[in-house]
Amino acid sequence: MRHVLRRSTSGAAAALALVATAALTPAQADEHNQWRFQTRYAETLGEFWSYGEHLYIDDYKADGHGAAAQWRYFGSTVVRGTYHNGGGYGSSKEFNLSFPEGTEIDWRACLQDGNGPVFSCGPWRTTIA
Repeated sequence: MRHVLRRSTSGAAAALALVATAALTPAQADEHNQWRFQTRYAETLGEFWSYGEHLYIDDYKADGHGAAAQWRYFGSTVVRGTYHNGGGYGSSKEFNLSFPEGTEIDWRACLQDGNGPVFSCGPWRTTIA
């Protein structure tokens, strides 16, 4: 079950809640033993849950830009991709993903307009599928 911390708070409290959950380690995984990861940048929130491998992308600002999340992992080659939520301000989009178990995956939140390139990205953060 997905916890919706960010929807129950607002303003500075929401920012503090997001920062507090942004860099979880395995020992800090939630009660369902999931790797929960959030990255937020430019009013975009990308959230990945390893149990079931679900990605949620939320758009928090009426700025005319879409919200996106980029991912990458390193194997024999670098594999990367982008998921986009073009639903506009206040929208959330879920993606059901499939990664090899135990894979370290880097994530970052970005802005993206339509099918154009991503821009204004936040820092990469790592989680495990």
